[in-house]
Amino acid sequence: MKNLAIKLLAISSGSLFLFSPSITKASSNFSPYEGLVFSSAINFCANEYGLLSDKQTYKLLNKWMKEDYSMEPWQVANLMQRSTFSEDVSKSINSQGGCNGIVTALKKRIKEMPRGILPNRKAYKYYYDVK
Repeated sequence: MKNLAIKLLAISSGSLFLFSPSITKASSNFSPYEGLVFSSAINFCANEYGLLSDKQTYKLLNKWMKEDYSMEPWQVANLMQRSTFSEDVSKSINSQGGCNGIVTALKKRIKEMPRGILPNRKAYKYYYDVK
């Protein structure tokens, strides 16, 4: 838990964000904080397994939070400063079967991503399974 908190703090200063009530899919039915926890759980595990870099997770998360919640990066950073943030992300990861479960589902979604000039959906929608 302590390592997760340290990693989250290091990442939040310009790299990685995490959250997740369940791996099924993130949606606008979540509050902005819940959405952040969901995406942060996915990002943390994707980063741990080498699927995404810190820079990629930062860009994906901020694009998604901007589109779904009309939030600027500074607002996202404010949400991440909640005292329970790293604990909430850890619970989210555990509720989704750990990083192994998250990464397995993520790899499946990545395979579904179109390749070519005009993809049908934005890249972050494949990572956070927003349809």
